[in-house]
Amino acid sequence: RRAAQYLEPGIRFKRREYDKLDHHSLLDIRFRDGEMDVPCLVIDEHTGSLFRNLIAFEQTCPQFGDNFTAYIVFLSQLISMPEDVTLLAQREIIVHHLDSDDKLSDLFTMLSKDVVFDFNGNYYLKSLCQTMEAHYQSRINRWMAWLWLNHFRNPWLAVGAFATVIVLVCTIVQTVYGILAYVNPPE
Repeated sequence: RRAAQYLEPGIRFKRREYDKLDHHSLLDIRFRDGEMDVPCLVIDEHTGSLFRNLIAFEQTCPQFGDNFTAYIVFLSQLISMPEDVTLLAQREIIVHHLDSDDKLSDLFTMLSKDVVFDFNGNYYLKSLCQTMEAHYQSRINRWMAWLWLNHFRNPWLAVGAFATVIVLVCTIVQTVYGILAYVNPPE
């Protein structure tokens, strides 16, 4: 799925910071609690040829695995449209020095074109993709994200909704006590 589609169930994209205590590589993407941590990817005019060479190396030498190819295929799905690039660039996950977001999305589409990749095989991002898909398919996550985006963005709306819930609970309690007083009148 595209990055813009993952916003619908409330998945948040966050730039993963490099830390001396928590060493990680460019390929180290994490997803937990509805938040995807992605290391920063800097793209310039030479990045396309470097990535093509790395993919070609993995395609011709299968003994070295297919981790980089899986990473590129995953990113090409994630940023298949210019608005996806804009979304990830706003969060500083992608920093590019190309002319436009269109060129970057076209670059990743071209990188994954004609690449032999087994989506049913055991690649290193398979569990992450399955977890994200389960989060995407969850109705509760979609409803919570919809509530948050449409009703709780403004703090005053959140306070009003909280006050409404309190009034509703008090009304229910008052109704229950009224019925109990009618059924068992005080003597």
